Amino acid sequence: MTDNTIDTPRLSGDRLLDEVSATIRRYCVLPGEHELVAVTVWAVLTHLVDAFDYAPRLVIRSAEKRSGKSRLLEVIDGLVYSPLRAVNATVAYIF
Repeated sequence: MTDNTIDTPRLSGDRLLDEVSATIRRYCVLPGEHELVAVTVWAVLTHLVDAFDYAPRLVIRSAEKRSGKSRLLEVIDGLVYSPLRAVNATVAYIF
């Protein structure tokens, strides 16, 4: 009898965080290291959201136009679990 499981390499937690952080850093310029860490942890948290009673929302805003807000949304759109852009969304749509 053959085993039909696929051997997929597993990433350690710190390596996963490093790779997510590197991906965000490659395409986005954030104000500082703290912001990069916050976005990285938030992106990873979206994959674990069922394990928590509450989860934070990520608010991306800036007083300056053309500061990279849309680019950050595009990048994390590919990193998060089940992305939902809530820009101008109604309450009924979100729930």
